[in-house]
Amino acid sequence: MKKLKYLYQETTSSFWFIPSLIVLIAVVVAVSMIYIDNHTEMKNSGALSLIFTGSPDSARSVLSTISGAMIGVAGTVFSITLVALTLASSQFGPRLLSNFMHVKINQVVLGTYIATYVYTLVILNTVRSNDVASFVPRYSILIAILAAVGNIGLLIVFIHHVAVSIQADNVVADISKNLSNTIENVLKDQRKYDDTASIQVEEEIRKYRNSKPLKVKQTGYIHFIDFDQLINKASENNNFYKVEKRPGDYVVENQIIGKFYSQETERQEQFNNSVIIGKNRQTSQDLEFSILQMVEIAVRALSPGINDPFTALTCIDNLTSTLSLLTGFEFPSEKKTDDQGTLRVYADSLDFAGVLNASFNQIRQNASGTPSVLIRMLEGLKTIKSFAKTDSQRVELNKHALMVKNLAEQSFNELNDLKDLLNRYQKFMT
Repeated sequence: MKKLKYLYQETTSSFWFIPSLIVLIAVVVAVSMIYIDNHTEMKNSGALSLIFTGSPDSARSVLSTISGAMIGVAGTVFSITLVALTLASSQFGPRLLSNFMHVKINQVVLGTYIATYVYTLVILNTVRSNDVASFVPRYSILIAILAAVGNIGLLIVFIHHVAVSIQADNVVADISKNLSNTIENVLKDQRKYDDTASIQVEEEIRKYRNSKPLKVKQTGYIHFIDFDQLINKASENNNFYKVEKRPGDYVVENQIIGKFYSQETERQEQFNNSVIIGKNRQTSQDLEFSILQMVEIAVRALSPGINDPFTALTCIDNLTSTLSLLTGFEFPSEKKTDDQGTLRVYADSLDFAGVLNASFNQIRQNASGTPSVLIRMLEGLKTIKSFAKTDSQRVELNKHALMVKNLAEQSFNELNDLKDLLNRYQKFMT
């Protein structure tokens, strides 16, 4: 069930889904309006006479003008989108392009213009004028005119949105929001298992007579593993899975990523049925990927070609907020049991130390000789430490603070900058 839910979410988040849906709705509306025009007649009196009183030739002219304008503006919208993507790719990195492509307003605007074009074509095809009879779909033309007027306002909204969306602060804020959503999906909705601290994995393995290697069937990044399905299947057949890879890891076809243990000789196809692998990393179960997107922006901002430390500071601030939130969450357990408390799956799992490393290691490594960034990083670590709930979290934070201090002592040329950072380090350790 979770795998089907994931596939549905991936489909609905694809760039083509919303535009295709809007175009389909436009075709349905066009057919419906033609039916209405066939069974009713607009009276050329009163206010209605001011809307459209033309002949079939005038109807064709109006519809042709609207359709030509809409497909032209659709091309402009597409061009603007490509320019925004080019700027985003050069400044923030190509891996963020999917974030821009999946923004709903971009899909809606492009789909609406194409839908209006398709609608007018369908209506235009029904306009008839001959010696026997003529047909002018007046209500349908009225809808086309209203759609054209509405699309003018939509273009203004789109241009404003593009201008705002490529600003660094907004890009980082959007990634931070996506990261919060990922935390909700990966950590809040995780299944709660019985106390597994006393379970010894090697002892559990010795209970099974047979073992086979777990092999993946394709090359790519692991997007999703349906652990609930694996646990239920293993419980039914009295099996055990040991998985040494997690969502976000890269695997090669026929690579062994674990072992399957059973009492009887049987096939373990259920594992591959519970795993989704794709060519790009996704955020469905991969908390680290959203963090690395923000880290990439910070690292590029610190490069000599861009030299934008303010963007790096913004990334550190947002990472500080995320990690402060994560201190209060329980990360997925490596040991996963069934309803009877029997260990059924042992899988590699991300923990707080791994998230902290992913957040700050690369930024620190690229911030050598940049006092403002290292000082802000130390301040962020102090903020996170104030939210820490366990001693293990504090130990990891102390380790990162020490690495920041050591780098500052090696790379700062100004003694006052170093003194400023050392004062903050002393406060951090108190």
